[in-house]
Amino acid sequence: MKAFQALLGEFQEAGARVVGVSSDHAPANGVFQDQCELEFPLLADWPRYRTLDAFGVRDERLPIAQRVTFIFDGEGVCRYVLQDLDEVEYHASEALSSVKEMAAGS
Repeated sequence: MKAFQALLGEFQEAGARVVGVSSDHAPANGVFQDQCELEFPLLADWPRYRTLDAFGVRDERLPIAQRVTFIFDGEGVCRYVLQDLDEVEYHASEALSSVKEMAAGS
């Protein structure tokens, strides 16, 4: 999340909106959001985990989300999915590259 925050201005310049979704409850997300000084929404999918299930990112062993980044176009169509559990920092830079690629193509 810190990597997304660091690149937030570039996402916004490309016309993108950053939103995080967590399996934690809203108060825990609020603390995390404050600690990391996140300027984008961090939504709670607790306690039913409907978003995790809908996107197929729920860890089967625990009610937590896998680290997956989805990039949607302006029409709400998912264009890119980034999933790499070993390199979390990769998500933000690759997401930004994907967003810029979509912006250049429109």
